[in-house]
Amino acid sequence: MGIDYGMGQTNIDKATGMRYGVIPMNDLSSFAWDDILASGDDLDFEAYKQECKASIATAIGNALEELGLDRGNDAEELADGIVDDLEWDGYENTGDCARYAYDDGEVSVETASDGDVWVLKSLYYTYAPFCSPCAPGAGYLRDAGTDDSNPKVYCLPKDWFDDEQGCPYPYWTVDGDELVFQPAA
Repeated sequence: MGIDYGMGQTNIDKATGMRYGVIPMNDLSSFAWDDILASGDDLDFEAYKQECKASIATAIGNALEELGLDRGNDAEELADGIVDDLEWDGYENTGDCARYAYDDGEVSVETASDGDVWVLKSLYYTYAPFCSPCAPGAGYLRDAGTDDSNPKVYCLPKDWFDDEQGCPYPYWTVDGDELVFQPAA
């Protein structure tokens, strides 16, 4: 079972009691990363845009104050318009270690800069031991199985793996507790 370094407070969906699942990206199919890149949100780019917006808003705010135009003009609102109209051709993300958020209605995941995929919501769960202190309270999907002394952990369905037998764990529906998949022995 391992140690819950999160002490029941971190990396858990408080509404359902399910733990977040963590699995290395390299355990998933080659097309999983392609889908995340194509349909996900680049979190590093969004953070960069927010940093740019804050810098522009500060500059606009200072200029408006110096010119005595700060009473009827909102620097944040003006900065929003500028950031929305900027060309972002010069932006370079961090490559393969970029952080992305992806949600297809079945699962919601985020990739971490260390190459792990965090399953933050899913229609499915499995039983997995707790992760190391690096992901306190989360379950490590690579070591998941049928041991129900482990916590219930959100997981990815079998179509996220190279073939049906590539999925290393059985999983059940969150709504209904019905077994959906059992890997071959």
